[in-house]
Amino acid sequence: MIEGLSPEDAISLSKKAGVHVAAVRGNQSLWFEMNNLFKPWNNPKVRQAINYAIPRTAIVNQVYRGLAHEWAGVMPSVYPGYKDFHQYNFDLAKAKKLLVAAGYPKGFKDVLAYNAGDPVQANIAVLLQTTLKQIGVNLTLQQQPPGPYSDLIQSHRFHAGLWIDFPIEPDINYDLTLANETNGAVNYQKFTNAQVDALLVKCRSVVGSKRVPCNQQAAKIISDQASLGWIAEPYYLSAMSDKLAGWGWDTAQYYRVADMKFIK
Repeated sequence: MIEGLSPEDAISLSKKAGVHVAAVRGNQSLWFEMNNLFKPWNNPKVRQAINYAIPRTAIVNQVYRGLAHEWAGVMPSVYPGYKDFHQYNFDLAKAKKLLVAAGYPKGFKDVLAYNAGDPVQANIAVLLQTTLKQIGVNLTLQQQPPGPYSDLIQSHRFHAGLWIDFPIEPDINYDLTLANETNGAVNYQKFTNAQVDALLVKCRSVVGSKRVPCNQQAAKIISDQASLGWIAEPYYLSAMSDKLAGWGWDTAQYYRVADMKFIK
């Protein structure tokens, strides 16, 4: 059994005799990280412009070969409480207007970092660079090995970057808190909003049927403020011998070896 396949590997292996390929639409999320510690990324209008200019369809079809889901939400679309606000359709004209309103009528220059250890990120970075150039955002691409790249993002020293992550618990408050509360564990972009923080704290103890709508108030503000650039939900890809039974995926991005067995 192997895991962490590229889309090309998954497609190729699916044609091999004796091999089963699992492609799970799970809870992985690909983000365009925009560090609020640096201008112009601390401007919500700039972040909104980026979201309108992300070529999600091209990324899913051309890079992921269809093995990903277009996504512009603020939490995994497979989790209870997810709501598609239909806010950031691909619209370069609207993106340009937002940059003008943000005070960048001629656009700006910066660096987009990405992880060389992820087989798709180089192609995604090129697509983003090409598309964003059309609205005046000129990005120099910076490739980093996996270890230094993780340190660059997690130490908040980057300006813009690509990041894949996943919340292991299918709970709306947990999911929103991780990347969007001021002190959230994976809030690497240093987004902060007092109203979001207050709502997440308030809704943390709300249970039952009121829990989802309570937290969706925070989700809407997060979407409006464009805390991240939401790109796609890559499928979880694994391949295994057809003599292996009992494989299953869970939200922690793991499989349970104890549940598997060899078959004749």
